Amino acid sequence: MTTSKQKFVPKLLNFDQKQRRVDIAQELLNAINDDPDLLKRVITGDESWV
Repeated sequence: MTTSKQKFVPKLLNFDQKQRRVDIAQELLNAINDDPDLLKRVITGDESWV
């Protein structure tokens, strides 16, 4: 077995970046409302380098 340390790295976003995230989230919600099976096909990931 192996262990790994994970560390929370805060991201400072400006207003435009925050608004873009809101817009994308709204688009995803609309797409899910149109096709409820969409979530079965979504893969997410996040990687932060310190």
